[in-house]
Amino acid sequence: MEEKLKKISSNVKNISLLSLIRFSFKILFFEKTFLIFIFIANLFSILVAVIFSFMKSGEMMNEVYDFYVIIFINVFMFLIIIRIINFYFVRKKDDKTIFIALSNHISRSKFFIAEYLTMFITIVFSVIFSYIIFNALYFFMHGFKVSEYVFHKTTYFLIFALIIVIALLNFIIFLILILGSQPTLIISTILMSLSFVANIPAKLVQSKYEALNLTINEKDSSAIKTVISVKDIYESFNLQNSINTGKIKYKYLAKALNNYLTDFSSENPNDYNLKPNKDLASNLKNRYNNFWDQQLNVIDKTKKDYKMSGKLSYLNSDMISSKTGNWKITDQVDVNFSLGSTFKTTQQLQEMIASEETSIEQKNILNDLLNFNQEIWTKIPNMLSDKSSLFKTYIWLYGEELNSPKVEKFVKGEDDKFDLNNLPQKNLSDIKLEINQDLPNLKQIINSLNKANTGLNITENDVEIDNQQTQTKTNCSIKAKSESENFKGSVNVSYNSIEQTNYVLKQENKESVVLAKSDLISIYNILMTGSRPDATNPSVGLFDDDTNSLKEYINTNMNFPLMFTARILEEYFIPYTTNYYYLTTLNLREDSNYVQFKKNLKIAEAISYLNPFYATWSYFTQYTGFYNDNIWFEYSNDSLINTRKQENIFLPYVIYNLKSDDSNVIIKDTYNKYFDPLYSLLIIFSSTIVLIFIAMNRFRKIDIS
Repeated sequence: MEEKLKKISSNVKNISLLSLIRFSFKILFFEKTFLIFIFIANLFSILVAVIFSFMKSGEMMNEVYDFYVIIFINVFMFLIIIRIINFYFVRKKDDKTIFIALSNHISRSKFFIAEYLTMFITIVFSVIFSYIIFNALYFFMHGFKVSEYVFHKTTYFLIFALIIVIALLNFIIFLILILGSQPTLIISTILMSLSFVANIPAKLVQSKYEALNLTINEKDSSAIKTVISVKDIYESFNLQNSINTGKIKYKYLAKALNNYLTDFSSENPNDYNLKPNKDLASNLKNRYNNFWDQQLNVIDKTKKDYKMSGKLSYLNSDMISSKTGNWKITDQVDVNFSLGSTFKTTQQLQEMIASEETSIEQKNILNDLLNFNQEIWTKIPNMLSDKSSLFKTYIWLYGEELNSPKVEKFVKGEDDKFDLNNLPQKNLSDIKLEINQDLPNLKQIINSLNKANTGLNITENDVEIDNQQTQTKTNCSIKAKSESENFKGSVNVSYNSIEQTNYVLKQENKESVVLAKSDLISIYNILMTGSRPDATNPSVGLFDDDTNSLKEYINTNMNFPLMFTARILEEYFIPYTTNYYYLTTLNLREDSNYVQFKKNLKIAEAISYLNPFYATWSYFTQYTGFYNDNIWFEYSNDSLINTRKQENIFLPYVIYNLKSDDSNVIIKDTYNKYFDPLYSLLIIFSSTIVLIFIAMNRFRKIDIS
């Protein structure tokens, strides 16, 4: 080879840059160990790409790819770069190849550029090959479908890897020409070793401050202080970030529910959605009406009637105190009840999604709800028994919630007797009838009159139902008694009679008692879980027969999948949205834990700024991200999400501070207040550009003879 080079050099005085590059590749290809090394590196990419393409779990795909990138760049590309630089600037210098070439009147700058471009093309080829093989294999193995996740992940890998390997190439060329081969080898070995452990110090500091608890100062100084761990604080903000950027599973549903739960504006103060208040009956009704009904329209307002027959296993307080005293365990009874509204069925939900009247935005939300419903019922096959505590929440017995008109203030005036026809509010609230009662009685009507007209204080001594007018289920005429001292005249009032459809009927003597919501819940829990009613609150219970017919009745007729799904979703989100509310509206107490947290956070930030591995690799983790469809709540827990579950222990991730305003209240988008690692990466890359020019200038001056 050396004799061939001498022959060429004696005949050619001016060699083009392209000819030099071809020559450099020829002598490189004669280096069999280098070719084997390149082959192994690319074979590694092919093998991992095949495994990657066969994987079903997105979370596992992300973890495998991150490990692949670490090994590919920190091991294979690192060693290839060292090997190829050593080949051209050490071995070929020692065997006089460079000297012979340069003695043929080739400028050192041209020769340096040719060698540099040869090395550049060689290492860039492996990176581009990796990018192509991952996308191509995944494309062919998944029915010629392009994966948005794979394309996004590999594209940012391509950008990152090209910048890193070029910067590394420039840096090691600089070292070998300035310091020599032995110091460069030592430094390179140290760098390659540190690339696997450089992130551990920051991880240790992070785990230390995340274990701290911070206290929130309540507006009411006498209230119990709210204490939140730093880990939960970051998780609450991470969740908001994931939802607002769409980087979460069921992103449309999550966005809709989160927007509702975090709407704490003065125009719509939804503080009833905070965790301490979330299970109060009135607050549950608000969420049921305002979100699930008005926003998503997944509530079916059709009245549904039910009847269960069986033997009593427990008595409620009305049965125990019954005047007849005939209620006893094992009595054969009929339990009749009606539900005023329920969640729609999955079939109705599918029809809404298919309907042209449903907007695209609404379809996306409902489709997420349908898919989550299917998944959660698969994950929890015994939902009705395992999550029986959720049954009571959104069960509304017909007539339990009565509609009331606007209340008006009653002013009597100067006359001795007030003319009833001048009442400010004549439209009364719904009137709940008793069992087997056909029309409202006078007492019920008077009670509604007083509720609708504050300060009226009318009694049965003042008025009576006018029998000259026909009373109906929706209106009647009330006239003043002649002996009334305060009222005169008459008035037509309107109301809505609510039939009593919720009762327990004893089959033996047809005696009945009202069935309360607590009785229905008690029956459900006894049949589905075998639990007993609370002794302090006696409730109805039923024995099931040998064929479990009552349990089967519940499974068939009272199975409301979307109701359980809705409650599970609320339980998932509310603890985190509550934390978010507290943290962005109230200030943190600056106690010893707060001071320690700030101190440790500054240490973690200092490590990140000074650590070149953080500056480079955090760009990769920040921009490639995670597999978003696996960022979701843990199904085995009532409310637990780990948005950082896919993090790799060997990789750094962007650290953001909890930025506060002047009142020490954390700003809502604090997760966006971080130093973009792209700038650090560009600074490092730009610095190595300067180093390569210094190295080229050094190459022009060194003695290579």
